[in-house]
Amino acid sequence: MGSWKRDKKDDIERIEEWKRKERSIDLRMRVIEERVDDLERKMVNMIDAVEAREKKEEERRREYEAINTSAVGVRERDSRGNISNRSESGRSRDWSIMSEDRLSWKEVKGIKKLMLDKEKLERRNNVVIKGMEVSGNETDWLRKVQDFFKNKLKVRCTIMHIRRSGQVLIAKISSEEEKKEIMDNKNRLKGERIFVEHDLTWEERKTQAEIKEWA
Repeated sequence: MGSWKRDKKDDIERIEEWKRKERSIDLRMRVIEERVDDLERKMVNMIDAVEAREKKEEERRREYEAINTSAVGVRERDSRGNISNRSESGRSRDWSIMSEDRLSWKEVKGIKKLMLDKEKLERRNNVVIKGMEVSGNETDWLRKVQDFFKNKLKVRCTIMHIRRSGQVLIAKISSEEEKKEIMDNKNRLKGERIFVEHDLTWEERKTQAEIKEWA
């Protein structure tokens, strides 16, 4: 009877612990979603600013072309000095347009950075598993990866989502702490033909390859 009560108490404690963990996961996911939404809003605002500047630039280009066209007859009659003055004015306008081009380019680079930040944020809790059999469906992959982490890495974790990309599996772990534990324990795979890695962006993979090349 006492053993049954202890087992029941343990079950209740496990359920409560799981509920606390689930609430913590929900909170983390909301924070991540809010950060992603914030990045998307910044991207939209930046794109709108670039489009407005491009429209203004196009209007100024048309104005410049109209001035040049109307000035052709005057240039034919003007003295050499006046022609020089008009030429200087034209060059000034050219530099103004080029300056706007450079500013637009800065804004485009800003959008690119926001997109990279968003991608890094979305990949932050992902792990890539290479060398594992990838037959079956998403449910099979989820069970297989969880068993692998539990038995090989001695890590119990919650996988929010898993997908296949070619011959590798990409799993989204519920928290940074659980992912860190997985990465800290991957040295247990020494001698195995299965590898666990960070889910890097293309830019990060390129940088990593360059470092290896020079190392």
